[in-house]
Amino acid sequence: MENYIQTEDYELSMLIKNGQLIPKKTKEDGSTIIKKPEEFDSEDYKMMEKNAKAKKLLYFGLGPDEYTRISECESPKYIWDALQVAYEGTNQVKQSLSCSCENMSCLRWVIVKQSWKCIHGSLT
Repeated sequence: MENYIQTEDYELSMLIKNGQLIPKKTKEDGSTIIKKPEEFDSEDYKMMEKNAKAKKLLYFGLGPDEYTRISECESPKYIWDALQVAYEGTNQVKQSLSCSCENMSCLRWVIVKQSWKCIHGSLT
C-alpha cells in the first residue's frame, strides 16, 4: 500500500507518515497556536484539503474489515499507524512473538493501547 500511495502523491505519503498538516499562526509573543476555521486563508484550506485527500486515499484502499478497524481514527497518521499495527505489529509485539511470549496478556495490552491512541490521539 505504501508504494501505491507514493505513486499517487508522494507529498500525501509523507503527510500520512509524519502527521497531518495543521494551520497555525504566531502570536505577538512568538508562541504558535492553531488557527480557528474562520481564520483560514487559501493556503490553510489547501492544507486541510491535503489532509482529507490522504484520509480518502487510505479509506479507498481498504476492504470493509479494515475500514471498520480505522473508521474512528481522526488523522491519516493514526489510520496509517493502526494499519501498521494490524498487519505488521508494533516493535513490542514483534519482540514478544520472537521471544515466544507465554503470557498473551502482554500482546492484548499492546493492541488495546494502540487502539486507544488511534481513537483518542494519545495515551493519558
